[in-house]
Amino acid sequence: MNRIFASAVFFCAIATAAWAQANGPEAPTPAEAAPAAGPPAAAAPPARLPPLPPEETIPLPMAMKAAQAVLDACAPYGEPAVAEIMDMYGNPKVVLAADASLGNSPEAARKKAYTAMKKGMSTADFAKTLDHKPVRGEVIQGDPNLNANDGGFPIRRDGKVIGALGASSPAGKHSSGATYDEYCGEAGLAEIHF
Repeated sequence: MNRIFASAVFFCAIATAAWAQANGPEAPTPAEAAPAAGPPAAAAPPARLPPLPPEETIPLPMAMKAAQAVLDACAPYGEPAVAEIMDMYGNPKVVLAADASLGNSPEAARKKAYTAMKKGMSTADFAKTLDHKPVRGEVIQGDPNLNANDGGFPIRRDGKVIGALGASSPAGKHSSGATYDEYCGEAGLAEIHF
């Protein structure tokens, strides 16, 4: 047994010497050359979108006032609304939810704003372009973020869509005949002035 061990040590010494002679005295050994175990290198950060120029932004005070106007318009009717104002990149600028608003209302408001911005028309007008009324949860035109319910409005400045407003509240109709989402959304849109 000792002979086998001695032979193995001798063989390792010969192999190491031969490797050092072939690779030079300064070369790392195979164990030293192996990459260190550990977490993989961090991926490069994603590319950042450039900041929006001032003429393509909705000023924060204006966005806040518009969102609050949505909630204020629905409040007298017992309709706790949610309003979202989004920028042209689809980022939320302001999201306000009235006390007792429904849990799904923020997502509905987001989808309405997204739809209005992407399609460049109100969600009510977008719904008129469809061949049927989509059922809840139905994917429209292959995009799960599109919403064909009233309450989404594009925000334009000098004819260009620079964002959108989405309003969502419990179902119901205002005495004007509009849904509460449309009625309250229009109240918010009326606060956008450039």
